[in-house]
Amino acid sequence: MTESASVHEPDTQKVEQTVTIISAYVGHNTVSAEALPDLIRSVYATLDTLSLSQPAPEKPGKAATPCVAPVPDVTPAPPAPEKIVSQDRTPAVPIKRSVFPDYIVCLEDGKKTKMLKSYLQRHFNLTPEEYRARWGLPPEYPMVAPNYSAQRAAIAKRNSLGRRGDDTNATLSSGEADIPSDRKVRGRKTE
Repeated sequence: MTESASVHEPDTQKVEQTVTIISAYVGHNTVSAEALPDLIRSVYATLDTLSLSQPAPEKPGKAATPCVAPVPDVTPAPPAPEKIVSQDRTPAVPIKRSVFPDYIVCLEDGKKTKMLKSYLQRHFNLTPEEYRARWGLPPEYPMVAPNYSAQRAAIAKRNSLGRRGDDTNATLSSGEADIPSDRKVRGRKTE
């Protein structure tokens, strides 16, 4: 292979590394279609620059001696546009058709979920407030499907969660709860 042919032919290892890096980045960040080619070129150029500064191992069976090379000046990638509010965004489904009794449809990607809050945090790194602001939703927009919320509330009531002991209408006086006489007080013994 001649020198000029190797300049135009991409290195398959760098291409695979670029694909891996770009796939991971796009999987966790929102990237516009216009910015994607520049991002790919930038990552590939960075890998190319890094490979030129490090010599290849002589034999594949032996480990190469570590080489400390100065890090080249690389232009940083643009900040992740995931939390930038854009007025030209279109939801995956109409907002009025996003809340159903058994599920809520994510406006980002159209996924049906019972609990939208955890889904937004895992997949888009968004809080409910940021999500509502991004799509212009009211503060009372639900993050949990109504039927699922009702089921969980019924389970909590059945298990008497949120109640204080035997007296459901217990009032606190001076910030302390009344302890029934038949219950043992836990803590240190004082003599």
